[in-house]
Amino acid sequence: MKRALAATLAAGLLAGCGGGRSADDVLKATAGRMDAIRSADVRLRLVLEPSQDVKAGQVGFALDGPVALDRRDGLPTARLRYTQIAGPQEGGATFIADGRDAFVDTGDGVYRLGDEQNDALTASAGAVSKGIELPLGRWIESAERKDGDRLDGVDVDHVSARLDAVAALRDIFGAASAAGAAVPDLSGANAAKLDDAIDSATLDLWAGREDRLLRRLRVRLSFGAKVPDGLRERLGDFVGGRIAFDVDLSRLNRPVRVETPEGVAGTLPAPAG
Repeated sequence: MKRALAATLAAGLLAGCGGGRSADDVLKATAGRMDAIRSADVRLRLVLEPSQDVKAGQVGFALDGPVALDRRDGLPTARLRYTQIAGPQEGGATFIADGRDAFVDTGDGVYRLGDEQNDALTASAGAVSKGIELPLGRWIESAERKDGDRLDGVDVDHVSARLDAVAALRDIFGAASAAGAAVPDLSGANAAKLDDAIDSATLDLWAGREDRLLRRLRVRLSFGAKVPDGLRERLGDFVGGRIAFDVDLSRLNRPVRVETPEGVAGTLPAPAG
């Protein structure tokens, strides 16, 4: 759960500065205002789908719920449902933090996190609050701006872009692995082979037209059916498949109140090792 929360908070966020309404200006201005987002209702989903038997072969995770970061580097306030996706099976737990203590509701009981887990969670949240980042600078190859209608009650601009598939794929697989998803190990694959494995890689981003706060992010990567032999074994069933990464943020910077759960069964044991 600790790793899942860190991955959640870190996912979907950018770096840069700027203004105006060109595609590059929207991206830079939105990135420059990421630290202005202190709370939100978060919906995040990262799913890898194989080309065959999509439902049975899906792997990934999802998070859903309100979260607020503590400006004093303390525990966040949050109630986040974490769902692990493994084919047709879905299981998960709910992370609960009231600003003083943190808990996990496993469905079979509610457990308080121990001191070691609390300290690690506080450190992760503190690092996130000082600068949440997604490396768009090395992801984007070209971008265009579109009118984006309205989201979360505000007018938004929509930016569509092509991605550097190699950079995006490695970062996304790294985030998925950190959150506990089973993904191919591409650490030794060279850039040319990875590039040959991708059919398409796109990003769509929606940000407030006036406040330049991120409201929605969509990343799609599709693998080709023809993949170099050196990568085919690593990618396995994902040859010809795709990755879908979605982030939705709403109710930005509104108060988040989380009640301390009742009936706490005990303290969650620290992980072995």
